[in-house]
This record gives sequence, structure tokens and C-alpha cells, in this order.
Amino acid sequence: RPDRKADRGDHELMTRPREETRLFSRLQAIRGAANHPLNADFLDSVLRPMSVAERDLSWTEWIRETRSERFQDLISLEERWRENLSARTPSDRLRAKWVMWLLTSTDRELRDVATRALYWFGRGDPEALFEDTISSLEINDPYVPERMLAASYGVAMALHVVPKATAFNNTTLPNYARDIYNSLFVENAPFGTTHALMREYATRTIELALLHNPSVFSQREIERSKPPFTDGGLRRWGESEWPRKAFHGLDSPFRMDFENYTLGRLVPGRRNYDYEHEEYKKIRA
Repeated sequence: RPDRKADRGDHELMTRPREETRLFSRLQAIRGAANHPLNADFLDSVLRPMSVAERDLSWTEWIRETRSERFQDLISLEERWRENLSARTPSDRLRAKWVMWLLTSTDRELRDVATRALYWFGRGDPEALFEDTISSLEINDPYVPERMLAASYGVAMALHVVPKATAFNNTTLPNYARDIYNSLFVENAPFGTTHALMREYATRTIELALLHNPSVFSQREIERSKPPFTDGGLRRWGESEWPRKAFHGLDSPFRMDFENYTLGRLVPGRRNYDYEHEEYKKIRA
């Protein structure tokens, strides 16, 4: 069916170690087919409920193994969208959703190119990009909403200064800014976060909307969308009971520089290498 979503069997098949390369490659060939039941919407329905670990071991690993093909495909999409800003088809919107999921990659260069491609897609269809950005906030890999907010902020910066962009400035941008506020900054926001970059992109987008629509937010809402923030995100940190020596090892982040200098300088009056300082031990825990 054209509206088919993933079920348990699809999920299990996608996470079989020997199946994903063949399956993901085949899904790419039909990602932009608007009426195909296995297009990019289907991929989205498969990847969205996965844990980060599951996704990393299947989809993101496939991206790594086929990096050259993924990179060239992104370059082609970017050029296509950059050269034609006047039209976006349903197939383009599906391809943009596929590109969004490439943002899970740990390859910084590939993630940068994917972000840039999404920007150029959004220059031709800001509403579609903004909609996908708000939807991405529920994705459990922060790379995805961070870069979606970045691409959307770039589009907002480019379009809000276009003299003839009346509809964008009067309707599209303030509606998106309101969605951002309700998602990230309202009291008990569903996607409230302490992620500095995500909050910065969101705050600056709201500021752009206010330039053209000063009354779209109340003064209290404006204050809640700007630092310093007093709520949102992880506010109650737990404390590990593991002894200091338990963290040491080749895979531990608690090596000398981080452990002594990065964490240590947070403690006023602590001497270098004083691992028994009581306040230091609490911060480290």
C-alpha cells in the first residue's frame, strides 16, 4: 500500500547484520517514488523508533561502508536543488527526508554536505523543510535535530531579506517560529533541551520572526526563548558510585587531560592532580 508503515518484521529484517547493505541500497533506488510503499516515508517509519545503538549498527554503519556513494549522491542532490529554486516535487520532499537520516553519520564532512543539501532544498520549499525540522525534534539522535534546525535557520536568514518574500515573512516564518517555541521553550516543552547549538538556532530563528512580526510573541515568551535558561532539558544530574580507578582504560574518556585539567579547573582552589578534593570528587561523580 502507498501508505504502508513499518511493522515488527520490517524492524527485525533491517537490523540483521547481513541484510541491511542489500536492503538499504534497494530502498535508495525507490526513496523518491511518491506512490511506492517502500519510499523514504517507509524508511522514516523504520528508523524513527529505533534506539541510537540499533540505528548505528545498521543504517549508520551502512552509510559508513558506502560512504563514497553517499557523498556523491549528496553532491548531486545539492547541485540539483541549488540550480533550481523555483520548484520542489513530492519526490524532492521524499529525497530530503532521506537526506535528513544521513545526519546520523559520524562522518563530519558527510554530515556537513547533507546539511548544505537540506538548506538548498529548503530554499525552494521552506514549509516542507520547517515541517521536517519540527518532526525531527523527537528523534533520539541529537545530530539530526541539531542540523535540521541549522539548515532551517540558514533558510530563514536567506529568505527573510528577500524584498518580495511577503508571504514567507508574514506567515511561513512566524508559524515556524511559533512551532519552535511550543516545542523547545514553552513551560514543560515536549522537546526542551540544554543542547547549546539547538537552542541558539531556535532562539535566532524566533528573533528573525520578531523583526517582521513584533507582536507574534508576548514579552514573557520572548524572555523564555532567550538565555539564561532556567528550565528545559536535563536538570537533575545523577552521581556515579563507581570508584575513580574503575574508569581507567583505553576506552575511558577519563584520561589525564580530561580528568585533571578539563574537570579539575571547574573546582575553585583545587591543586593539579588532587583527586581526593571533596568537591572535585562530587563533580566527577
